[in-house]
Amino acid sequence: PAARRTRRDVFEARLKLSDEHLYGQVSLSVMADFDAAKVSTPTCLSYCPRVGPQGMLVQTGAFHRTAPLAPRGQVDLWPSFCDLSGAWTARNETFRSGAIGEGVRIEARLPAAFAENALPRPSHLLPPVMFRFNAEWYWPDPGAEYTAWHDLMVNGLMENVVVAEIYVEGLTWQSWSTQPIFTRQGLRDQCTCKPELAFICDAWNSKGIVGYEGGEHHFGRAAGFMDELYDVALPRVLAALPPSTGGREGLRVGAWGYCIGGLAAWNALTSRPGRFNVAYLGSPAMDFDCGAPFEAVRNLTWGGPGVRPKVYI
Repeated sequence: PAARRTRRDVFEARLKLSDEHLYGQVSLSVMADFDAAKVSTPTCLSYCPRVGPQGMLVQTGAFHRTAPLAPRGQVDLWPSFCDLSGAWTARNETFRSGAIGEGVRIEARLPAAFAENALPRPSHLLPPVMFRFNAEWYWPDPGAEYTAWHDLMVNGLMENVVVAEIYVEGLTWQSWSTQPIFTRQGLRDQCTCKPELAFICDAWNSKGIVGYEGGEHHFGRAAGFMDELYDVALPRVLAALPPSTGGREGLRVGAWGYCIGGLAAWNALTSRPGRFNVAYLGSPAMDFDCGAPFEAVRNLTWGGPGVRPKVYI
């Protein structure tokens, strides 16, 4: 059905479905029918450089999947239409970390859809912000990687996501001796484990600790650093996205990393569970300190208020 304008930037369409869809789920999308006489004007082309002469464009990104349908209901959509596959933007922010005593740079890569349609929306409809640890180890060209992901986002094959890479001043992928290892506790020489984790203790006590000894790794600083990401870095990233209605309730904030970066992502979730609710763990170093990270699973709340945590391993 055609939509009618009800107020500035708000359009309404009434859709009737057959009863066979009752209590089922459907996918919804929006098509724009621009004024064909205006699509070639400089103003229009500055926003939508690839619009065709007919002026009709289907929304970019994934179509909206509804909740189970009731006899009556309302669905709110915030579509974007311009095929801006390579038009993602980057935002660089810096701060001095009190937790580790070092300068930190955050490079956030943001999907184009939210620059085109910058209208306020509930926080759960903003893209998740994923802080990525140790990006310099695994992604030598993160811009090219994000461009590939952004193409998937524009074509609806991947959810929009903000990737906020964390770079510590003066560190490279070769800087192991001064690499922060964001743990909840300090380093223990010898420890004991519960029977089900005894194999981890045995390996740690015999040789596992050797890889972590020496240098300056800032053990035990996870909670403080995660607070800095949430209180200092996150607001600056969110400033580049549409305003949210209702505060940060429903906002998806996550951490992502491999090896010790995976350990950091796990500790973000478990040391600050009310703030971080998504973790992507690539081969995380869960054997650290005789498997101490496993004990922190009790800090996660699966049925309480807020966004239920999601962990991908």
